[in-house]
Amino acid sequence: MILVVVLYAWFLLAWAYSRALVGAMARPFAIWRPRPRRRDDGDVFENWWM
Repeated sequence: MILVVVLYAWFLLAWAYSRALVGAMARPFAIWRPRPRRRDDGDVFENWWM
């Protein structure tokens, strides 16, 4: 039972770290991303990561 709790804690720690890393890298990579295409009404047609 303790092993399951330890593995779950490691999973949560790795998940939180990966989310923080993605959030930290989003700003530098936003410099090089292409501008989103826009429709005639001005809405964003698709997200830049799609």
